[in-house]
Amino acid sequence: VMPKRLYEIVAADDGEFPSKLMEWGGLDELWEKNQLSHDYNFLTDVAENCRHLEISTEHWGGDAPGLSGIWYAASTRDCDKLEQEMAALVQKLIEKKKSENP
Repeated sequence: VMPKRLYEIVAADDGEFPSKLMEWGGLDELWEKNQLSHDYNFLTDVAENCRHLEISTEHWGGDAPGLSGIWYAASTRDCDKLEQEMAALVQKLIEKKKSENP
């Protein structure tokens, strides 16, 4: 069986990458509405826990602040499964937050 092709879905600078990935998954409004950014980080709490997501990083520029950074690229072999996985992880965070702040 041929492995599925890897599709690049989002590529952005480190500052924009998490929100662009969230938008790709259609989760930005849910994330905002539940104010999850106060307690969680989309990149470490959601994206990095997705089995269907591959993230590559590349440093660019030198050491000068503002003139260097990290370029992130997110790829997947299954867009549908990744969307479901991200949505399920965000839902878990919402439930966790509600149980910790009743």
